[in-house]
Amino acid sequence: MRNAEKVGGMKTSGQSGSSETITSDEMRVLEQEAIASGRVSGLELMERAGKGVVEAIFEKWPELAKPRAGPQENGRPASFENSGDGERLDPSRWRAAILCGPGNNGGDGFVIARLLAEANWNVIVHFAGNVEALPPDAKANYMRWAQIGQVVFTEEPDAKWEFGLRSYDELG
Repeated sequence: MRNAEKVGGMKTSGQSGSSETITSDEMRVLEQEAIASGRVSGLELMERAGKGVVEAIFEKWPELAKPRAGPQENGRPASFENSGDGERLDPSRWRAAILCGPGNNGGDGFVIARLLAEANWNVIVHFAGNVEALPPDAKANYMRWAQIGQVVFTEEPDAKWEFGLRSYDELG
């Protein structure tokens, strides 16, 4: 179930301003209707979704919206760490790993990655899918991300995952 706020200019919450909870199928219908009406594009909805996630992260953990106090050497950031894939990471920046699947939710993930990178985060995207099979809006956001960031492809792009596990440090 997703919390509905606005889809294509159409408010889906109650009169009092509180949000109602709708199913993902109901949200899909609302999104399709908004796109078909011409009020909004799929790309715009994807951008709003990604922006909403990043805003929610920064609202929940305001310290993540500010530069990270990394290790110091002589008053400057310590030498960069190796991320394990040969890329050097700035320890004064927050890090995120974004997991993207082969559908439009994966497209939302590419937007989230781009917005976090624009907020000066070190971001790496793991993608389980085939780029050529991405829906058009998700593919457009994949292309935007690939121009500025790194994508790690899974060895089994068509694999079905039984569960996902997330582990957080420093977030409490």
